Amino acid sequence: MKLEPKRVLFGIWIAVSSVSTVISLASLTDGIIAWSQFMNKLIESYRAIAAAIWGNFFSIFSIELPQFGHDYFTINTLFAVSIAWGLFNSSATLGFKLGSFTEFVKNNLAQFTVAQSVLRNFSANARSRFQKSAGGITKPLGQAIAHISREYRTIRLVTEGVLSIGSFFGLYFTFSFPIPSLMRWLDVRHHRTMMRVLSERRAEIDS
Repeated sequence: MKLEPKRVLFGIWIAVSSVSTVISLASLTDGIIAWSQFMNKLIESYRAIAAAIWGNFFSIFSIELPQFGHDYFTINTLFAVSIAWGLFNSSATLGFKLGSFTEFVKNNLAQFTVAQSVLRNFSANARSRFQKSAGGITKPLGQAIAHISREYRTIRLVTEGVLSIGSFFGLYFTFSFPIPSLMRWLDVRHHRTMMRVLSERRAEIDS
């Protein structure tokens, strides 16, 4: 049985992140729970590594973090990397370019318009059908198709898109835990807006 490189990396990541998370949580509760000698040695080794990483990083900004700060940023980083890994795997599963943060921001957060691809396809299909069936498109018909497939963009959509981008990157580096819920909430809002806009356009077609 041939092992795929991605599956091997995924297995290694699960093992490393799980162990690191457990040790980070153990370090956070070190003052409350009495651990065994072996666990105490693991915690001490982890703290030395975390202090070397986060201590050197925050020293650039002249900030000195306590130990629980090192533990928090370690857990947050592990969770943030898991989110990035999930986006990368989504690109392979769904066929979308979500593995790139720029593509994710473009397709999922910077949603300044609604149903743009659907309206564009409607316009192309309508023009193609009338071209074949009627032998051409009259000026009034072309104007009607253009009106139905016009871009839907509002100040609220632009504002929400900008706030979504800022919130995503702000949370990603500081408090990444609510990001999955934020992504789901944004998808639900966008879907509802899209269904409302398409219903309105359908009513325009019927009238």
